[in-house]
Amino acid sequence: MFNPIQLSKRVQKFESGQLAKGLPFVRFGKGPQKLVIFPGISDAFLPIASTMPQYISWYYRQYARHFDVCLISRQRGLPTGHTTQDMARDCAAAIEAIGGPVHVLGLSLGSLIAQYLAADFPHLIRGLILSLGSSRGVPKTIGLARHWIFLARQEKWNELYAESVDVTFTGFHRVLWHHAMPVLIRRPGMPNDYIVSMEACIQHDARERLRDIQAPALIIGGKKDALIPELFFRELAELIPSATLRLIENGGHGLYEENKREFDSAVIAFLRSAT
Repeated sequence: MFNPIQLSKRVQKFESGQLAKGLPFVRFGKGPQKLVIFPGISDAFLPIASTMPQYISWYYRQYARHFDVCLISRQRGLPTGHTTQDMARDCAAAIEAIGGPVHVLGLSLGSLIAQYLAADFPHLIRGLILSLGSSRGVPKTIGLARHWIFLARQEKWNELYAESVDVTFTGFHRVLWHHAMPVLIRRPGMPNDYIVSMEACIQHDARERLRDIQAPALIIGGKKDALIPELFFRELAELIPSATLRLIENGGHGLYEENKREFDSAVIAFLRSAT
């Protein structure tokens, strides 16, 4: 298993702490422009900005060569009913604290939040990458999400971890995370954060706002994503003016890890063109 402290020696120093609204962050890199990353649902299990800053600074080292990178976790203790649009408002306050405009990379749930951020706070966004997300709830995934909420309320965490890993990863990465998740996260520090976050995913529908996005956008999806069919990536790209769609042939919902080289290359190429 990775040793984040040892790996982080290859990267420049990072800083971490909390921004406005109490959002944890880790910041690294020395590029002239800022790149903000919003993580996926797993951040509700383990706030990676505050618990794994060394690993994060290593994992996104390719971006740090070109940008001032800031990964921002969601706040802890999310109130019941907190929506993706509410989360976008929280993130806007955090971005104001570090100084915008910024480029934004949203991963899964992070990409849902980024949709509202770009629509509601256009002055904060220079370029937008929406990966592994859709403009609205996917019917088959909504059913699965409700099942996972049930498991969370029953505190059947190992069962929930196993099911989520199975639909996200394949091969080596599936085996790795089957072993790593129960070790890294025996029980979330704030279990209700996962439930609130998953309910926000179910309720998400930004279709009426996407036309308001002014920034250049890149939509990234995988043709073998078990959670979001290709049709929904295409719909998202069609709804956003000036959006470009990039579908990765063998990519699933974990393509940011399993197809990392192709994913990183697409992100960096887009960001350079959007500067």
